[in-house]
Amino acid sequence: MPFRIRTLSLAVIALLLGVGGLILPAGAQGDGQPTEDLLRKLVAFLSDEIDQPVRVVDSFTYSAETFPDSALGCPVDGETYTPGEQPGYTFLITIQGVSYDVRATLDGSAFVLCRNTAIEQNVGLSTFRTREYSIPYPSPWTVTEREGDVYFGLAATPICNQPGMIVAELGPSQGKTPDQLLEEYTPNARNAQFDPDRTSIRRIGRSATYTAPCADATLRKHRITFLVAYGQAYRVLQFAPADAYGQWAGVFQSILDEFGPSTLGSSEGGQAMVLPPVAPLAGIAHLFGGNVYIGALTDLPGAPVTTGATADRPYRSPVFSPRGDAVAFIDPNEGGLYVTQNVAQYRPGAPPRRLALGVDPAYPPAWSADGSQIAYVAGGEGGMAEAHIVDLAGADRRLGEAYPYGPCPDAPVGDPADGLYAAEAGLSGNYPGALDWAPDGRLYFSGPCGMGILTIPVEGGAAEPFSTSLYRARLSPDGSSLAGIIDVAGADGGITPAITLVRLADRSAVTLPTGATPDVVGWNADGKALYYSTMVQGETVTLDESADAERGLAIFGVWPVRAAVFDVALRRIDLTTGIDAEVFRVTGRGIGRITASPDGSGVLFTLVQSANVMLEAFANGVSTGELLRQAP
Repeated sequence: MPFRIRTLSLAVIALLLGVGGLILPAGAQGDGQPTEDLLRKLVAFLSDEIDQPVRVVDSFTYSAETFPDSALGCPVDGETYTPGEQPGYTFLITIQGVSYDVRATLDGSAFVLCRNTAIEQNVGLSTFRTREYSIPYPSPWTVTEREGDVYFGLAATPICNQPGMIVAELGPSQGKTPDQLLEEYTPNARNAQFDPDRTSIRRIGRSATYTAPCADATLRKHRITFLVAYGQAYRVLQFAPADAYGQWAGVFQSILDEFGPSTLGSSEGGQAMVLPPVAPLAGIAHLFGGNVYIGALTDLPGAPVTTGATADRPYRSPVFSPRGDAVAFIDPNEGGLYVTQNVAQYRPGAPPRRLALGVDPAYPPAWSADGSQIAYVAGGEGGMAEAHIVDLAGADRRLGEAYPYGPCPDAPVGDPADGLYAAEAGLSGNYPGALDWAPDGRLYFSGPCGMGILTIPVEGGAAEPFSTSLYRARLSPDGSSLAGIIDVAGADGGITPAITLVRLADRSAVTLPTGATPDVVGWNADGKALYYSTMVQGETVTLDESADAERGLAIFGVWPVRAAVFDVALRRIDLTTGIDAEVFRVTGRGIGRITASPDGSGVLFTLVQSANVMLEAFANGVSTGELLRQAP
């Protein structure tokens, strides 16, 4: 049977109320559409049944029906009905947020208000946001910000025969749980009959329902919800006429399910950036939003060299030439090696030049001492890789034969911070690949899966092992030594990482005593000191509730999710005096790359945050957009 939906314009509403002549929707009368006379009788009947004048019709739908008897498809127990087909209509009319199921014969000789129909409101939702929270609300409703709370409804103030919602920020929870806040609220609800059961709203809230008389003595049903997140408490009161509450119960639940506390006002929301009192003279090449930028520390992010990158398609490994006049970087999506020259005169929009394809993005480019050539690693497919050198004109040559490469295991995905930490420091070995062009005319680079160091002459030849145990290695400023980490076996059978210096000339090695267990190393600009990071694991935050699994898988890609919090420090060891001192400490996941400023004014390093704030935000039910802003 035909089913038509009509949202009444002001003109049609006026006509239904008897103010003018009826203009029916497109199509002649008699094609299944109700007549003007029937609609007038319908409004008059409904006004009598609900004992209130119908002045506003929100919307209505109708369907043509053939009823089996005079009950018009809505029988009442104990009543007797005349059998026989009755052509007519089923109307669903919404008035002031409450819907009514009305049945009518074709000629309007009989009407029935069907009071036992399970009607569910189907409304679109908009979102209201403050600094402290976001909450959906039905799009037809208005929002009235009052002193102390916000009212959502069809009018500016609550009306007894209309649904509505009041949201209040209560401030610090003072350690109280949502259940405790409910207990405090219950005695203050006058003449209220509370239902015994309570409902959980994710992990952050609890709801109770109760019925109480409204100001006009009619019964109204309420749902009171208290939520606590980031130490802040919120109260949401939703209500509708008691006999229409069931229509809104699903909408009210959806609203509560999407309530999102903001992280902006939380103590874990981050710290303000503070510029250093002295800026290094050297330029900085870095990634911002996945694109390559160049600039100084005081004008970050600086000028864009590339555009169009996304979080899933970022560029990689920008490296300044020794003279600081060019930047080489990798586009891992196409395996391209690019260079931007004349950095001092660079203007945004100048396209970089592609020098090579087939580049392995795990290895950063390595410049020759005079800045005229770049070494890179190609391949990686089929378990083999190759070393190449290309000049700035694009002339490319391969060094020796291909050597074994992999395949290598993927980084763990249980902790959202692990992938970022692996990209910065490597979970095991030298990933991202170490690649250095030393003054002795050889390339030094990490071996298969980042373990050990290989070397190959730049004039050509076979790759050969330099060290099978050294990892996270970095070439000294003068190019004479590699500093990295080796795992030292203890007397108790345990393994302890230690910093080792290996001279390139004779491959002699010395292990440095350190004040803490090292993780990543970097040289000072003058080569007379080393920086190294440490990290000690503290608490672990775990999300494993089965009710959260679907949402968790959609966001994290794995379930359960765990986030480790580490005590992270940066230390400096003087190679002349042996003095080992801490220069920085914070909680997080770990430090990645360490690079000293060439002018000796400071040290630049990357810090990978822990995912604990992100997991806490998930548990507190923040919106997806807000949640992603808390990612490490």
